[in-house]
Amino acid sequence: MNKIITALVVTIIASISFGQEESTGHSYSIKFAPIQLIAGEFNFTYEQRLTKFTSLELELGPTFSEVGLSRGNHNLWNTGNPESAIGFHGALGFRLYPLCAANEMSSLYLEPQFKYRRYNSVYTDDNYNAGDITGNLDQLIFRFNLGYQFWASDRLAIDLYAGIGMGNNSDERYDLIYDGVSGAYTWKANVVKRLLINGTTGIRIGFGK
Repeated sequence: MNKIITALVVTIIASISFGQEESTGHSYSIKFAPIQLIAGEFNFTYEQRLTKFTSLELELGPTFSEVGLSRGNHNLWNTGNPESAIGFHGALGFRLYPLCAANEMSSLYLEPQFKYRRYNSVYTDDNYNAGDITGNLDQLIFRFNLGYQFWASDRLAIDLYAGIGMGNNSDERYDLIYDGVSGAYTWKANVVKRLLINGTTGIRIGFGK
């Protein structure tokens, strides 16, 4: 692992040093990933060119639990029946375009990426006066994305990608229990932590200049 990290750092420094010349190509793009809606995630991406071969990519947007195919859908994984609520996600990636022939943020790319995602879920009580309480699923993800980006026109960017890595999942759920001392129902937290393989694939469509 240390050798991989060292090689990655050397590659980043070398690519930045190599690509400092001025460019007349594309310098940024703003994109939307529609397939991420399946994961309950509105994914907006901003990519900024650094050098001929490299760029930084920032992801931001809201998340919605209890929908789609993500771990945030507790019904899918048989872990309770909370109501959907709004969360958020953010990610930072460094792209390397080793085959790029011009300053275009175009061609095959490799991208190590760190991502944080939170799904919020509301547990409700209509019968025992315990009130409502919010649980959350936190995901800290590191993965490598491999993709191909091209410009369908001077302003229209198409980005095809797939990635795989590991994700640390911490799911804070709540169960309604009876407290024999107080004679009332209360919420009891149940935190489940897992380290899981995390994969993604999709398409981003956007515009740039």
